[in-house]
Amino acid sequence: MAIDHERLDRVINPKSVAVVGDSQKNDFRWLNHMKTFKGKVYSVHINPETAKRIEEELKVPNFKSLKDIPDDIDYVIFNVPRKVAPSVLQDAAEKEVGGVAMFTSGFAETDTEEGSSLQNAIIDIAKTNGLIVIGPNCMGVYNSKRGLRFLDHPVGNSKGITLISQSGSIASSFITAAEARDIPLGKAVSFGNGVVLENPDYLEYFAQDKETQFIAMYIEGVRDGKRFFDVLKKTTPIKPVLIWKSGLTDAGQRATASHTNSLAGSRSIWEAVCKQSGAIQVNSLEESMDILTTLNTLDGFTGTKVGLAGGAGGQSVVMADDFTNAGFEVPALTKESNEKLGSFFSLVGAAYPNPIDMGSNRKEIETVLETLMEDNNIDFVTMQFSASKNIEDQERAEFSMQLLTEHRKRLQKPIASIVFSPDPNATEQNIIKDMLKKYQIPSFPTYQRASIALKKVSDYYKFHTKQG
Repeated sequence: MAIDHERLDRVINPKSVAVVGDSQKNDFRWLNHMKTFKGKVYSVHINPETAKRIEEELKVPNFKSLKDIPDDIDYVIFNVPRKVAPSVLQDAAEKEVGGVAMFTSGFAETDTEEGSSLQNAIIDIAKTNGLIVIGPNCMGVYNSKRGLRFLDHPVGNSKGITLISQSGSIASSFITAAEARDIPLGKAVSFGNGVVLENPDYLEYFAQDKETQFIAMYIEGVRDGKRFFDVLKKTTPIKPVLIWKSGLTDAGQRATASHTNSLAGSRSIWEAVCKQSGAIQVNSLEESMDILTTLNTLDGFTGTKVGLAGGAGGQSVVMADDFTNAGFEVPALTKESNEKLGSFFSLVGAAYPNPIDMGSNRKEIETVLETLMEDNNIDFVTMQFSASKNIEDQERAEFSMQLLTEHRKRLQKPIASIVFSPDPNATEQNIIKDMLKKYQIPSFPTYQRASIALKKVSDYYKFHTKQG
């Protein structure tokens, strides 16, 4: 089915929403989610008692049918039994709504004749009428700017990052994780079975969306692999695309079939897809957050020679190993840098190869960081900050951040950080992280996570620089 982008735009950025079949059993979950929506909200329910509660308690006008609503409707949310889904969808088509998201499940993913037959009926109605259908078996659309949500916590007013996900639970976790890290995720689509629109359709739309700067995808499978690859190759040169592909094991492929009835594909195929298209392959929610943080805070960079500082003793050794294992070079500093550092560096409990173990030389931090940033062997700098209750240490840490940002602006070299604490619940970590956010310095909890995220982002920019 050819995708009507104008109609899809009505669904992604709606001005009016109708919720069909919301239930008292879930405390009117969908209508309550619409309390933050910046537009008109309507309910469709045939039960007189339920309709009365909706109108009196929620103050939402209720109608017996979508066709009875006097206004145009951009976006409809279905929460109806699967047997009546086709007839309600026919009403939506006759109403000429923008599109429908079907929370309703129990279709082909059940591997039953009835489920498959009902799903085919949905496909026929959608294709006959050119109707946008998201799902079934999905959470639908999230749009921070419009106040449109499908989870309980409030939406912000973010834009820049868009998530395309086959899983509603992954989409909800992704949005929550992004909000907790101040990552500006503005839009998301959870599309479940994807019987009318699937991965390449949403990717093609958001590639053209002016409010989307980066795209993250959680994929269980694709139906049209060639089209997906073609759209992906066209998108990655203009916008970074993260691909988190699940279902790469036998067990995962069985789970994919029962969850969204998708064809999963092998690990080697997906690795080749990402490599040849220039997409960024990720393997977890945490890695997705790390890479989005990097993309959102650092300008494009392709350098692979890293200068490391701040770790003590064995920490410096582990830091060097992790960055090397990720594919970076941790080069020796130039002769000029060594002579400059050697003129004052106390070697008691410290060392100034790369990585630089500060030891007792922290009072000379200004000269150390300046030397490291200006060194011709160094493309970018990553510094460790340790969480500390000592106010003096916090002040020194902020002074280091100020110096790094000044040198970043002057020398156009990227900077990143690791916030180290053996206690993951230490409140001091958050103090340091908040300071780093103020200076637009990406922070990571471990050397390994920092090195992997930075390398994948560097590889993305290097690939597309070579491609021209």
